[in-house]
Amino acid sequence: MVLRCNGPRLYKTEIHPILYALSKWNQNKLEMRNLCVLVGFLLALLPGYGQQLETPMDFIVNGPDNISGEYLYGWPIDFGPTQLASTVTGDLEWAFTSSGDSLACSTVTTDLTGKVAVVRRGACWFTTKIYQAQLQGAIGCIVLDNVDGGDGPMNMLGGDNADLITIPSIFLSLNAGQLLTDELDQGNAVNVSFVPRTLSSPMLTYAYSTPLDQVIPLSNMKLKVFNNGLDTVTNITAGLKIIDPLGAITSFTEIIPTIPPASAELVVFEGPYTPTTIGTYTGIFVSSINTAESLIVPFEITQDLFSLDNNDFTNLQWISVNDDVFANEGYRADQGASFITGPNGFSGESVEGTFALANADVYEGETFTMVLYEPNNGAIAADDTSYDAFTAVGIASHTISPSDAAVPHTLITETLIDVATGGVLNTLEPSTQYLLVVKYDGDGSVLEAPKHSFTHREEFLSIGHVVYSGQLYIGGFTDANAAPIIRLGLDYGCLGEPSTTIDTHVACDSFTWIDGITYTESNNTASFNLSSVEGCDSLILLDLTINNSVYFEQVLTACPGTPVTVGASTYTTSGVYYDTFTSITGCDSIVTTDLTYFPEEAAVLDLSIQLLSQSSDAQYQWLDCANENAPIPGETGQLFSPSSNGSYALEVQENGCTTTSACYDITGLGCTYADASNYDDSAISDDGSCIFDLSSGDACNAADIDGSGSVTSADLLEFLSSFGLTCE
Repeated sequence: MVLRCNGPRLYKTEIHPILYALSKWNQNKLEMRNLCVLVGFLLALLPGYGQQLETPMDFIVNGPDNISGEYLYGWPIDFGPTQLASTVTGDLEWAFTSSGDSLACSTVTTDLTGKVAVVRRGACWFTTKIYQAQLQGAIGCIVLDNVDGGDGPMNMLGGDNADLITIPSIFLSLNAGQLLTDELDQGNAVNVSFVPRTLSSPMLTYAYSTPLDQVIPLSNMKLKVFNNGLDTVTNITAGLKIIDPLGAITSFTEIIPTIPPASAELVVFEGPYTPTTIGTYTGIFVSSINTAESLIVPFEITQDLFSLDNNDFTNLQWISVNDDVFANEGYRADQGASFITGPNGFSGESVEGTFALANADVYEGETFTMVLYEPNNGAIAADDTSYDAFTAVGIASHTISPSDAAVPHTLITETLIDVATGGVLNTLEPSTQYLLVVKYDGDGSVLEAPKHSFTHREEFLSIGHVVYSGQLYIGGFTDANAAPIIRLGLDYGCLGEPSTTIDTHVACDSFTWIDGITYTESNNTASFNLSSVEGCDSLILLDLTINNSVYFEQVLTACPGTPVTVGASTYTTSGVYYDTFTSITGCDSIVTTDLTYFPEEAAVLDLSIQLLSQSSDAQYQWLDCANENAPIPGETGQLFSPSSNGSYALEVQENGCTTTSACYDITGLGCTYADASNYDDSAISDDGSCIFDLSSGDACNAADIDGSGSVTSADLLEFLSSFGLTCE
């Protein structure tokens, strides 16, 4: 997930709730060895722990602007909807009970219709709270942590009413929740959205900092694609572009045959890909299931640094063993990270270790020791529970100074000493997984366990890290997305001569150079000082030519059944289509086609005894359906008034297209004169067909109206003069 924060950036800790609870549990002085055994057992019962819900979702604060942005959250593990077909948006509202609390453990009295409820953690099941809010009309629910556990939220397990939960719900940390509730308590509207997304879990093996000489071919490239809809989708294209620091693009494509509704498919891109220069690489994941969505995944190739944290200081946090466990284990606690060397190993001037503490202030004057271990068999095993399987090859110590203690998360670096020779450690073996451990062995003068700095990088696969307190524990208390600030630095020294190089590039629209600047115009003045792999300074001059993509828009109309061709694409239905060509400069030329097909059937409005074409400014011809759709002479107007009952249709010529309507039955014409012999009481309009019986002796209907004994013009005049009068 790419964070797009306009406000505070709050990153997901991805600590499993059981792990989180156990790490803080001090009841009965639980030993770390037993804790690890219990954790392993519980995690075995929970496949996929530490992963997002099967259907991913973003939580967005839309406003106010000062807190807007995407927030990371804990999620329901075993309750609530498994998918969102569309975005859920609403204003926040406290969910109060009759006692005035916001725990929502009993009936909520607040009207939450159309609102996203806010409740506090504690006193009852998460599902009880969410269900009580749901009963009062809430369309979503946010549970706020009631204790300060840092910026990281935990996940929620179900309990009572779990099967009844139908609304989306999340868990926010105390710090994140405070930002929202401060605005809410001031009377400001806080609008939020639960937004389903279709891409998740991007993975690039080199999404951590790695020295160029130590890289191995990239083959572990993955992406999870979700179908949030209600229908099965087929032939989905998943794409990955890797852009190197010099702007070169390598593309990978995979086809997913089908994804059922509310399901996900893991896509594995075929490699390999091998980085060839130092700098920041950018991986861009996309899919055809939602072309508007992408995931951007950076990774770093360095000259001289192993770093799982990828030099990310945007949201530094901390992880630690429980203080009681720390005390019970004799005030001993370690934190470590592992790194894999490449096939050539390392030979240079020195190897350095780096770490950082969130609580360095309480450790001022205390000494930490860094030890670099080499596994006896060349790799760390998951079941290693002690250091017996390792050989110490490098060591360094550091006493926390006032300057270290002044600012949390300050980087502390020391050169490692070769354990075997006593000199500076300056070599590493090829293809070996080294373990760098930061150790503290106290005397009880400091009661608070060391809080090691770490960051969150959802966009990388970490090799792993460890903690030790009583026994070695491979994996630590966080999953692969939590990277401790523990680094291995390599000093190659200068083995060559300084140089000046012209770096020539031709790019489309924009280009990001090794200086981190994105250029949108041609440039031949930028320069960058770079240390070579040999450790020598070199000057790189940029010679950049920017060509721009071409955009063209067209609006087309077409007759039914007539295909429209744009380049290699053929379209047969209305819609907006995008076709990409290559311009003369080699850049994209994008043609946008807004295509409208005229209807296959002419539209007619039935006015009972009249028919009206719904097309205007067209050519009309009314047809007699009973006579094989023969044209009706003279009937070429938009409005048609039949002279007799029948079945009629319309032929319309408009914009070069000819369409014919369905047949419409006209039945409301007939004789409407009650005294006529053929009077039709169902007729609503007279068609002039009335027949009168002139042989009747009735004075009103007799032919001899004036009684002269003969029928003359005088009788007609008498009839006309009496027209409209009532006969008695």
